[in-house]
Amino acid sequence: MVKQCISCQKDIEEIYSICKSCAEDFLSDNIFGMSAEPLITSSPIDRYREDSEPTLAIGERPTGELEYEEGKDVLEELESIQVEDMDEEAYASTERRMNTILAESGVSKEIDFEKYLFSKAEARAFSELFYTLEDLEHHFSERKGNASLYLRIGNLFYHSYRKVDTGLFEPSFRERIKNDYVEQAEGYYELSYNTDNSEILSLRNRGFLLLDSGEFRRAEEYLKKFLSLDPKNVKAQLGLVDVLLNKGNTEEAEENLEKVIDTDVYSYKRWYLEGEIAREKDKWGRAIQFYDKAIENDEGFLPALLSKADLLMEREWYEDASEVYHKILRTEKENISALEGKGTILTHQEEHERAIGWFEEALAVDPHEKEIWVKTAENLQELERYEEAKKKYENALKIDSDLERAIKGKEECETKIE
Repeated sequence: MVKQCISCQKDIEEIYSICKSCAEDFLSDNIFGMSAEPLITSSPIDRYREDSEPTLAIGERPTGELEYEEGKDVLEELESIQVEDMDEEAYASTERRMNTILAESGVSKEIDFEKYLFSKAEARAFSELFYTLEDLEHHFSERKGNASLYLRIGNLFYHSYRKVDTGLFEPSFRERIKNDYVEQAEGYYELSYNTDNSEILSLRNRGFLLLDSGEFRRAEEYLKKFLSLDPKNVKAQLGLVDVLLNKGNTEEAEENLEKVIDTDVYSYKRWYLEGEIAREKDKWGRAIQFYDKAIENDEGFLPALLSKADLLMEREWYEDASEVYHKILRTEKENISALEGKGTILTHQEEHERAIGWFEEALAVDPHEKEIWVKTAENLQELERYEEAKKKYENALKIDSDLERAIKGKEECETKIE
């Protein structure tokens, strides 16, 4: 089955929304374009509309450190930078100005991504700043730059990596751009720390980036290095516990969690990790109690809600699990895990038509979810709709040609069709 690219209307396959050519044009024009917030709910490519032009709120100071004018357009400020005519003093001043622009625009040194809310115009300004920075670094390759600026650029790439995980792109392009964002983020974190060893947040942020991207061994390395310099940092302590759990080192994770300094700030995360450890040790009753504690401390903390719902479903407490998934969807209506969970529960209850509806909602958010294609196909098989089921299995195989359930399911459908 084919559909049309949402940008150029060229015929494309069902498992993505925008052709590779349009995707490359979009990101080459605005490398941080995926970091823009979805501002309207029409077609995904339209979500990155301009809602306001970024302007500078800080004017010139007597020291000359900040040389731009209050209210000046950010893009105009960046276009005024003449790299070819610049000396080393101007280079250092320009990078300080760039750092201030990012800070003023909300790109913090912390990876508090709930506060990273940018419009397309702001993302475009960040992109132009990045291209100018590349030019600067090329011309002054022997000079040390601004460690804080590099850290913020690394955070922008990290944020873009998280945001790019959508169903817009075809699988190979999606994988490439995600890997590119991780590589760029790591490069700037490395540059930040090598430029100024006091900018240790580059170590912690890199550790969390690697945790998010599934590189648990290296994530452990950087979080431990950061904790050797700041041993009382609770966020990093909890991040290390998370890494150890993902590595399957449950006992070590539990030992490290016992050492975490008590604080109200991250109590929801601590209770959640207690729940994950209890779940790994097959103490499901305790796990649910810990998840509830996490939710009490932060009722919108999705990891705890999802883990609780999944555990309830595993125990075949379908009504309770469905209620938790429904709560998640009230907070985040396009949460794929919750949409899939609702469909899985209905599959167990043999309500196949309704299950398919939930799976289709999930695939509308991200058509790269191969397991959901398989689950949709299996429900169609139960309804003896073998032609449709075969096509769904084929979609799963376009994403992963070695997926055994899809191979076997497709063969079963072909036998029935014959």
